[in-house]
Amino acid sequence: MHRQVFRNVFLNVTTFLFNVVTGLYLTPFLIKYLGLEVYGILPLALFLTFYIGVITQALTASVNRFFIANLQTNNIKEANVVFNTAFCIIVTYSVLQFALLYYPIQNIDQYFSIPTHSRDDARRLFESVLLSFSLALLTSIFSVSLFALNRLDLIQCVQLIKIIIKFITIILFFEHHCIGIQFVGIAMILSELIALILTICLWRKLTPEINLKLFYFSKKKVGELSKFAMWLIIDQVGYVLFIKMDLLLVNKFFGAKESGRYSIATQFSDLLRSFAGLMAGVLAPVIMILHAKNELERIVTVTKTFVMILSLTIAIPISIICVFSQELIHFWLGQDINIQTLIWIVTFPLIINLGVLPLFSINVAFKKVKLPSVLNIVLALVGVFVSIILIRNTELGLLAVAAGFGFSLTLKNAVFIPIYAALNLRIDKLTFLTVHVRTILFTFFYVCFLILVKSKLSSNLYGFLAELTVLIIFGFIISIFFYSRDERKYITNTLSDKLKAKVK
Repeated sequence: MHRQVFRNVFLNVTTFLFNVVTGLYLTPFLIKYLGLEVYGILPLALFLTFYIGVITQALTASVNRFFIANLQTNNIKEANVVFNTAFCIIVTYSVLQFALLYYPIQNIDQYFSIPTHSRDDARRLFESVLLSFSLALLTSIFSVSLFALNRLDLIQCVQLIKIIIKFITIILFFEHHCIGIQFVGIAMILSELIALILTICLWRKLTPEINLKLFYFSKKKVGELSKFAMWLIIDQVGYVLFIKMDLLLVNKFFGAKESGRYSIATQFSDLLRSFAGLMAGVLAPVIMILHAKNELERIVTVTKTFVMILSLTIAIPISIICVFSQELIHFWLGQDINIQTLIWIVTFPLIINLGVLPLFSINVAFKKVKLPSVLNIVLALVGVFVSIILIRNTELGLLAVAAGFGFSLTLKNAVFIPIYAALNLRIDKLTFLTVHVRTILFTFFYVCFLILVKSKLSSNLYGFLAELTVLIIFGFIISIFFYSRDERKYITNTLSDKLKAKVK
């Protein structure tokens, strides 16, 4: 299993890096062609993708939970029942989703602040986004076989191809005078269609025993899958409110141009969330497979170490982004936009909020999702109310929104999630809280060091990037001292096993 985990990690990191590079290139590219005000529409459309995406994650997590249990115990008939029932649910959901969202999309200017000259293009963009994510829903069902076999490397290969196709298509459109946000939507449709075709081919090759036959459909299984998925959907709706409702509030209270500025600031946090999500996703099939085999001690060992690794690792780029935010914005966009404080408030709390992501898979594996789901919604609404109060009663502006949501999200992830996961694993409830303490200590020392050397860095782009690379490596070296002896031993043994396997 260790070898496969390393493959998964490698492909996840590769996909993330491609995502970073294409994202960093496309932002100034699109602003150049579209302008900041029109560019601000794009994150609003991507809010719809987040909404659909988290629904997809909830449905597939529910399917994965039952599909893995049956596949690991070689109950092929029941695995077929789960797969085909889930397929019918997804198709039905896609049709309902289109029917429900068609009218709001045709009248999109009633819901968002959109420049008059871009309303038709915005409608086409939202229509394309809706269609592309209907394709993504279908892709998610066929990918459950890959997830159940712990072949996240293949899933990420498909994602990598999708990213490259979307990137190239957007560039070709704009360079050949097809300029407009609607062409971004067309690129999304094309990339999702190719991803669906590739995933179906992999599904057919790896699990030939799983067939798409409607006579496997089970009304009883609909209830079982839907009941579990419903709580996951509630949880994911709370997640959407946490990470995207801020953008809607900014658009509503401050307009399209400020939405563009705010979305630039959140680009960094979105990339960090993507990276942490990919890394946490590596652990998800492992936990579910171990749970299906009732190997609870291994779940505890693997989870404790993985949470510590992710927490210390993600603290390094967070520190770099916060301390050097002004320089990064200048080199990236070629202009100075005064959003350094906003970047700090949006990004810095992630040192707590992202490290705990692997713990969510424990809740799913143990089917303990009701309480976290309710709390997610409640605290997300707290974030909305706090933000609105700050907007109306202070002069903080965009900072009010970032502070309101940052407060409520950190409250949940700093206290509740670590304790709840420990209780589910039946270990000391303070186990994962100590991770926060060590991560904060490491971040404090590392940020202080970065502030001390900041004035000595090069003003040349390539020199600056080279020096940042050295600082990142130095951060990894320092972080070694914040692991416990058992964690260092586990990491060393895992790497040793990997090297021995390669030698053989």
